[in-house]
Amino acid sequence: MIHLVDLPWVDVVYAHIFSHLNLQDLFSLRCVSKELCLLVDKYFVPWQSLDLSDYTCIGSTAFGVLVRSCNNLKYVNLKNNNWLDSIQLMLLLHKHCNLTALDLSGCNNVCLHRSSIDISKCQNLTSIKLQNCTWVTERFLLNLAQCTKLQEVILADCYQVSDQAVISFCQNSGR
Repeated sequence: MIHLVDLPWVDVVYAHIFSHLNLQDLFSLRCVSKELCLLVDKYFVPWQSLDLSDYTCIGSTAFGVLVRSCNNLKYVNLKNNNWLDSIQLMLLLHKHCNLTALDLSGCNNVCLHRSSIDISKCQNLTSIKLQNCTWVTERFLLNLAQCTKLQEVILADCYQVSDQAVISFCQNSGR
């Protein structure tokens, strides 16, 4: 009897089976056995893009698995995810400081309002979308200004950010 884990992982399992599964299916498969858990986690390793904008709820454990397993993330879309809290966001930012694009538009979990998010370690960040993020403050913008490769910053409807804070951001970032 041949088991799924006995098939060639990259050429067969990842290319012809896992590529047709959604995240919920992959996480369900992780729960079947230790071997399948390892197989799924290894599938996440080369991912460069993670789009969770269509998921209304991701458990903190599942998000942690994705953040820890995906070793090559460059683009992350978390648009309109109110389940995202400051601990999860900080885990993402510290583990993936080579991110180039991050979309947090509409992320307004109450925990984000009470925290100080340090994004300054993401020195390769070229694009960040923060539209309608009511937790964005002047302090966050000052941290963001340390990301020297930024080319696109969207701050529309960030009500806690004053015009003066945007001017300071631009002056501190050399834009």
